[in-house]
Amino acid sequence: MFLEDYGNPEEAKEIFLADKKLNEITELLHCIYATQKPISEENVSYLLELSEEYEIERIKKRCEEFLLNQERSIQSLYLAQKHGLKNLFKVCFEFAKTRTVEELESSPEYKLLDKDVVIKIYSEKVNMMRNYANDLRQSESRLEITCDKLKVEKKI
Repeated sequence: MFLEDYGNPEEAKEIFLADKKLNEITELLHCIYATQKPISEENVSYLLELSEEYEIERIKKRCEEFLLNQERSIQSLYLAQKHGLKNLFKVCFEFAKTRTVEELESSPEYKLLDKDVVIKIYSEKVNMMRNYANDLRQSESRLEITCDKLKVEKKI
């Protein structure tokens, strides 16, 4: 990235980082170098952005590990989708398909999810409901049979 945009970085006295905030770049550098600053809720989103832009896989992986240890959310699903975090996507997708439609749609990040992801979530929800309905029908049949047997036994 630097070589493409700035030529030889060893010869450059300054590197202009358009649209970047000093505190975010500083935070990124702290995470990369000796201090190994921890990933937090406050910095994970922009560290993912920066790690992707500057191709720093180690930071991206640390961000994913951090998010995997947090409470599941639609926001995490969105970050996983946006940044290609496969492990996080998998666990957050499982979380999302167990939420109600109201819970999903009330999350601000819901509107940012790819339509294919939303379709897949809803398809999975429909399948879960069908399976549940089948289980209910089977339980109903077993209960009716048991009830009929008990009625017959009572008459004897």
